[in-house]
Amino acid sequence: MPAEIEIDSYCLCLSDQSIPKKPFFFLRHGQTDWNRLDGLRLQGHQDTELNDTGRLQAQKAADLLRTVHFSAVYCSPLKRARETAQIVVDGGHVTMPLHVDDGLREQYFGPWEGRYVHDIARELGFNRSAVSDISVLAGYVPESAESEYALTNRVRSTLQRILAEPGPVLIVSHSGFLRVTCRILGLENRYRQNATPLFFSPDSVAKGWTVELAGMQYQKQSQPIIGEIGEVSLG
Repeated sequence: MPAEIEIDSYCLCLSDQSIPKKPFFFLRHGQTDWNRLDGLRLQGHQDTELNDTGRLQAQKAADLLRTVHFSAVYCSPLKRARETAQIVVDGGHVTMPLHVDDGLREQYFGPWEGRYVHDIARELGFNRSAVSDISVLAGYVPESAESEYALTNRVRSTLQRILAEPGPVLIVSHSGFLRVTCRILGLENRYRQNATPLFFSPDSVAKGWTVELAGMQYQKQSQPIIGEIGEVSLG
């Protein structure tokens, strides 16, 4: 097992007190060919597009969110997120502005981008079962990639800026952004599937945050939208 890159404690123990205590929705983009389980590749800043399954997932998410009147939708500039966001906007009952925000990009993985996850894991000394949650690779990214510390700072500042705007807003982004958002807010990252709408809200009793499936919260659905992708996908 390789020695893990040390991550500053600020990165791992960041207080959520600077994040505006306003409810918001989050949607990870739909599936692409690169994050299918039969050929999982690191996408990062590579501009991959949704596949047919991903478009269907995005449409199902749009159906669940149809009655929510968002003040605005914010999305990553990468095609897979922009197309997902546009499908949601087009499916809404009311016209809503769509803002492309560079701060919502996926983590940059440098020379790892485009490579198969299990090849990277093998080179690092992990066995296949050790990467059932490939966020374990986050502390080992190459020097030229975006570090976990830099990613956390970017996520934090982006959330501060977007949540300062009138709500409720929908954020359409990536698994890395979601993972760090959950950590910043003191939450377990349980919902990592493609195109699964999430609702984040401040908990006035515990003075923290909660996250739940938006479809269950607003449409009383009993199951998340998961399509053909499992929890280990990244990007």
